[in-house]
Amino acid sequence: MIRLNIIFMLKDGLNLQERFDIINESVVKSHRDKDNVSCTFIRILQIPRRKLFGETCQDQKAFEKHSAVAHFSSVVPNIVFQTVDRLKIDQFKLLGDLK
Repeated sequence: MIRLNIIFMLKDGLNLQERFDIINESVVKSHRDKDNVSCTFIRILQIPRRKLFGETCQDQKAFEKHSAVAHFSSVVPNIVFQTVDRLKIDQFKLLGDLK
């Protein structure tokens, strides 16, 4: 399995609820993707503008297919332009079964 974690901090002055709604919509759509094993969106309470978005896919092929779908390919670039610093992206293989 392939896991992708994106950690970012949104810029000041943005409507955080609006951004949360956009990302949450992407999470809901990702859950419908048969190749997507898990999708996580975490809001860090101590730092409201800091977020973690993570996805797990069956394998590299499934990840590449998923990263091309509209809700993924439009949300991630949109996040880039709304962040204070560069996105921190970790991609790694998981050993074992998540079930």
